[in-house]
This record gives sequence, C-alpha cells and structure tokens, in this order.
Amino acid sequence: GGTDWARTINTNLARACREFGMGMGLGSCRSLLFSNATLPDFDVRHLIGEEQPLYANLGIAQLEQLIERNELERVTELISKLRADGLIIHVNPLQEWLQPEGDRFKKPPLETIIQVLEALPHVRFIVKEVGQGMGPESLRALLKLPLAAVDFAAGGGVNFALLELLRSDPGKL
Repeated sequence: GGTDWARTINTNLARACREFGMGMGLGSCRSLLFSNATLPDFDVRHLIGEEQPLYANLGIAQLEQLIERNELERVTELISKLRADGLIIHVNPLQEWLQPEGDRFKKPPLETIIQVLEALPHVRFIVKEVGQGMGPESLRALLKLPLAAVDFAAGGGVNFALLELLRSDPGKL
C-alpha cells in the first residue's frame, strides 16, 4: 500500500499466487479505511480466485486509533469490500518511531490485539512482526491467543527500520 505501483504490484502478486496455489497478504490497507479511492489498487480477489486465501492488512497503530474512535466496524467493512478472508495486523513500533510521519502507540500492541480479538471474534487474524523482532514473552502471549497464524519475519525479513533510516537521509541511498 501507499505506492504509485501498488496496483501493478498487487495484480502481479495475485496472478502469481493463483498460478502457484498460494495465499496472499496485501500491503497496508489503511488508505481504504475512510475512502475507496485506492480500492482498485487492492481489489485482487477476482485475480487470485476464491480458492486461495487473501488477507487485508492494517498496522497496530490504525487499530489502536479505531478503538479510540469506537470504529472497529471499519475492519469488517474493509474485509468485506476486499472479499478477504481475514486481517493481518502488522506490528512495527520501531519502523513507526523512525518515520518522520510515523504513528506513536499509546499502549502496548498486545493490549490492542486482545481488544480487537474480543471485539471481532468472527474475524480471522494473523499477527505479523515486520523485521525488528519480538521478545519471548510477547511471542508466548501471542501463541495463547486465537490467531490464525503468527508471521515472524525477524529471522530474515525486510528490515523496515533500516529502510526508514535510509529514507530519512537521502545521502545514504
């Protein structure tokens, strides 16, 4: 999400997922929470097919904000408009901290995740760590929750914190 190439990238990924029988998780769908302007960039269910899993994606910060505004129904609306099978919650506090425009969390991500699971028990959730790691206590707590999966990228995923550092200083690119 958030790039001029989103439609092309998502289209190509959805076609590849269908061809190879794989599921797909979209990039951040935060732009779809309050507007359908970017819906064509994410609307790939017809490309991936009904048989393959398709997950929408929101950051923990967006979920915290929706809870504060008493608007968690926007999560089910998002899933419905994308005809997705559930939601990936990406947990990225270090990346957000390093972004000049990044969100600041008001409470621990685990508290937000628990609130969302309790409020939306009919939704399938995946929690995605995005490359900075998680402590063993956090992982133990997540594994006790009714999640479809935990995606743990720290052992080889993209280091988004490093990318944000490079983005903040164009001279380093």
